[in-house]
Amino acid sequence: MGNLDWNLALELAEEHSVLGVVAARLKEAGYGGIPADAWEKLLSSMRTQHLFSLSMTAELFRILDAFGQASIETLLVKGPIVSFLAYGDPAVRSYVDLDLLVRDAAILPACRILTALGFEADVPESAILAGKIPGE
Repeated sequence: MGNLDWNLALELAEEHSVLGVVAARLKEAGYGGIPADAWEKLLSSMRTQHLFSLSMTAELFRILDAFGQASIETLLVKGPIVSFLAYGDPAVRSYVDLDLLVRDAAILPACRILTALGFEADVPESAILAGKIPGE
C-alpha cells in the first residue's frame, strides 16, 4: 500500500461515516504501513468519535430514564444500537442523533419530556395536538 494517500483515505472514510470501521479493520491488521501523520489523524478522529458516542449514550440513558418513569415504551433505531449489533461497539459507526420510536399516544408526553430535558422541538405542540405530525 505504498502509493496509498492515507490522509485522503481517512478523509473519505470520515466523510462516508465509516472511519470507525476502517480503524477497527486496521487494528485487526496490526496498523501496518500507516505513516505517522495519518496515524495521529486517525487516533484524533477516533478519540473525538468515542467522546461523542459517550455523550450520546449518556443522553440516551437520560431520555430512557425519563421515558421509563413516565411509562413510555421506547424503541431505539439506527445510531448506536446498529453499531453495537453490527460491530460490538457503539462508537464504531458514526451517527449524529438518536432515533427513538414511541407509540402514537405517547408522542405528546414524550415531546413534553424532551422539552423539559432541554431539547428543542422541531414540531410545535399545536401540530401534535391537531394530529399533524410530519415524522418528527
